[in-house]
Amino acid sequence: MTFEEIKKTLNELGIMTFGNKRMFKKLAEIISPDEQIVTAIEGLSDDDAGDFMLLVSTDKRIFVLRQGVFSGKGLEEVNLDSVTEIKSLKKFNNSCIQIFNGSVKTEITKVTGSRVEEVTQTLKEQIRELQGTTVTQEVINSVSTPHVTDEIRKYKELMDDGIITAEEFNAKKAQLLGL
Repeated sequence: MTFEEIKKTLNELGIMTFGNKRMFKKLAEIISPDEQIVTAIEGLSDDDAGDFMLLVSTDKRIFVLRQGVFSGKGLEEVNLDSVTEIKSLKKFNNSCIQIFNGSVKTEITKVTGSRVEEVTQTLKEQIRELQGTTVTQEVINSVSTPHVTDEIRKYKELMDDGIITAEEFNAKKAQLLGL
């Protein structure tokens, strides 16, 4: 996608385009021509820096761009097929989105606008479609419970440490999710 296409698409999704030219140029460099932006949302980092963060989801990946006065710039890329959980939460008077990629959590707080639930649902639908599963709402709810997610993370660590195979991990994950 070109810089102008990205700017137009994000503007249509309600993302403030003024002052974010560098971020959009970075996206133009990394989003391949065959990818399409599906959804996006902006907010702040969950640390003391309070950096501006932009979550952009394409049909293949999630990008989290970070820009701050003290921390500079950063980019985190997550393949949709490796996302294990997505949550939207209310923290005090603000909404936040949490994305879990195995045991790694990315959190965007003080999300602007009222699109948190919409973006969260869109991301969950993308993941289901990509994984080729028809997950019921019951399974989605069970993923949000700490017990199941903790168990999945535990088995993911075992796989990462080479104690179990990817096949064993996927079988256990499917069992825990009731698939």
